[in-house]
Amino acid sequence: MAEDWDFYMCRVDGHLASMALDLGLAATAPDGARSLMGFVRVPLSVPRPDGLSDRTEFDRLEEVEEALVATVVPAVDATYVGRCTMEGRRDFYFYFASRNGFDAAVAAVFERFPAYRPEIVVGEEPGWETYLNWLFPGRDDLQSIMNRRVCDNLEKHGDTLTKPREIMHWAYFSSSEAADRFAVVITEKGFRIDEKIDPAAERHGFGVRFVRHDVPGRDGIDTLTSEILEAVDREGGDYDGWETFVERDDA
Repeated sequence: MAEDWDFYMCRVDGHLASMALDLGLAATAPDGARSLMGFVRVPLSVPRPDGLSDRTEFDRLEEVEEALVATVVPAVDATYVGRCTMEGRRDFYFYFASRNGFDAAVAAVFERFPAYRPEIVVGEEPGWETYLNWLFPGRDDLQSIMNRRVCDNLEKHGDTLTKPREIMHWAYFSSSEAADRFAVVITEKGFRIDEKIDPAAERHGFGVRFVRHDVPGRDGIDTLTSEILEAVDREGGDYDGWETFVERDDA
């Protein structure tokens, strides 16, 4: 499985948290060969008032992460799944089969970074709950990541994300009746039904492609897709994302 790293911000018990993880692992998690979860907790030297890392510490923390991955992964045949930064600390998460060599590998890394005093926690976790339930984003956060990727791609092609244009969306349902009910609801929200897709043509089920003129700006696209997700959820469907055409200011 190819690596698919990304990040998102969220709140945990009222505290701002920054999560970074390999999304690609979700397709095969949990890995039965690696039932131990170990994390290395590093107190931040210069935490921001909100508990996240300060820019002045960014490069150093990146060096720590790179050293941990380069040392720990081969030492215990570990899978590095991600990290969480919150409340003035950064936790690095690994899964592996045996603790033998894990502590020594971590200790060797921090000989190079004496300013940090790490804490090591290891426990049985065959279900990979930390990765699947803690690091992995919920529905809205995952969609926000996908939104950001589309916006990034548009910007790479010269789009300023400020011009309204047709944005196409897809949703899939388990029955034709559910797709029809959704089509009625989404039409009331100003969308045009562009196509209904029979499951013979698509593996996903009964599909609806719907279109509306909107601005794909970073400030508004998450709000838009959140509203769509609520309507899709009411019919037990799956939202399959959106796409649009590049619009340049000089066009």
